[in-house]
Parts: sequence; structure tokens; C-alpha cells
Amino acid sequence: TTGVIEIVSRDASTQELLDGACYELRDVGDPIAFCDDGDNDEDGTDGVILRSGIPAGTYTLVQTQAPDTYETAADVPDVVVTPPGTTTVPIDHQQEEQPGTLVVEKVDGNGALLAGACFEVRQGDTLVADECEAEDGDGVFSFELMAGDYRLRETRPPSSDYRVAGSQAVSVAAGEETRVQIVNRLRPGRVEVTTVDAADPDTRLENACYELRGDRSYGSYCDDDDLNVDGRVL
Repeated sequence: TTGVIEIVSRDASTQELLDGACYELRDVGDPIAFCDDGDNDEDGTDGVILRSGIPAGTYTLVQTQAPDTYETAADVPDVVVTPPGTTTVPIDHQQEEQPGTLVVEKVDGNGALLAGACFEVRQGDTLVADECEAEDGDGVFSFELMAGDYRLRETRPPSSDYRVAGSQAVSVAAGEETRVQIVNRLRPGRVEVTTVDAADPDTRLENACYELRGDRSYGSYCDDDDLNVDGRVL
């Protein structure tokens, strides 16, 4: 004589019935396979598998295919089939952990995208991801990461004209896009002005002062600022 097995697949949180699962009953003989809404499923309800003709015995129930976006369920040992009754096995499923996306825009102080930088993403001391961009890149980086807290660090600026940006803490949520802008500032430069006699360029003229004027003004800077009156202003 044979018995019947019923397997009910549900979401662990909502208890909603889940379709698409496949299982095997295993013992010392050949496994008995069946899938939700498959040829051997005698129940037309999504998420419920009914299979008759199961020989009496003790089996291990093994999931061979999980419902979409769910983790594979753990094996269920000691499933006892006792004819002519029906053995019902409820299976609760956990959602697969969904990744999120971290999008990094590398920009200058005016918001224009800059190509050529390198970034790394760390979680604690662990390097999770890194990426370098060529000089003809678009200045946008995309990292697919599991939900969590990370530290984003620039390891190479877009060019030697820029200072390396500071590291930044970022949080990534499952199934969502997190977008951040990392700003690079230009490295400070140095201007040297030597004041000379127009008629005799070899003759330096002392005690001059200058200002730099543009989008911002700098100065004034005078010949004796460096405690050395020599016709040169740094």
C-alpha cells in the first residue's frame, strides 16, 4: 500500500503561498521527484504539491528548486509516510538577500564629471570592491553591493592636478540605488614673480607687492614676506 504526501510552500514572513518549488523524497532507493504544477502534482493550487502513490517509509525531503527570489529551504529529515494517510510538510521560505547599487559620481568643484579616478569600497578592514577608470571614462562608477554600511575611498584622483578626496561613509539598502558625489579640489599651486628693471632685466627691483585677481582674489604678496628683500615674490 502507498500513502500521500502534501508539501505546502509559503513565504516565512507573510505566509503567502509560493509557486515554482521542486522537491525530492530521498531514502535508500531512487529519489521521488515532483514540482509545483508539474506532471506529478495532483493539486492545482500554486504553492501546494500533492503526490499519491508514495511507498510507506521514512524519507528526507530535499528542495531542488526554490521559488523565484527565495533561498533554498533546508532539508527536512524524518518525513514519515504512513499509508493510506496524507503526510503534510509545511515549508517556510526566506527571501534571498537582494543587492543594492552604489553609484559614485566623480566631479570637480563646479559639478562637472571627471574621468580617470580609482575607488575602493571597504566594510571594516575587508576590501569589498574596487574600480579604476581610464582617462576617457565618464566619471561615473557603479558598485553592486549587499545591503549594509561601507566606506568609500578614492585611491587615485582623476589627474595630478587634483587632491585625493577624503573617504566617505555610505549605506546601501537592498534593492535600492544610493547615489553620491565625490568632489575633487585642485591642488594649490605656487606663483613666483621676479621684478626687474625694464631697461636692464638683470637688475632686480625690490619692495614690490602683487595681488592675484580672477574668480577669487589672493594677496597682496610683497617682496619682504619671506624676510628676504631680493626682488622676488613667492
